[in-house]
Amino acid sequence: MKRHLSCRRTDQLGLFRPPPRTPAWRTLPREIKQRTTTLLAQMLREHRAERLASKGKEAPGE
Repeated sequence: MKRHLSCRRTDQLGLFRPPPRTPAWRTLPREIKQRTTTLLAQMLREHRAERLASKGKEAPGE
């Protein structure tokens, strides 16, 4: 029985390409670094607040 392949061989090769390079932190403009640091700090504070809030909702002993 002959198999019908619906995807072309070139489609499969795309899976093995190296990921795109990300820019080096030291080469980014100062404004971008400052904004990124501010947003990261904000995300960490929000995550911590959510974790603390969810811990307060747990029943004692859990």
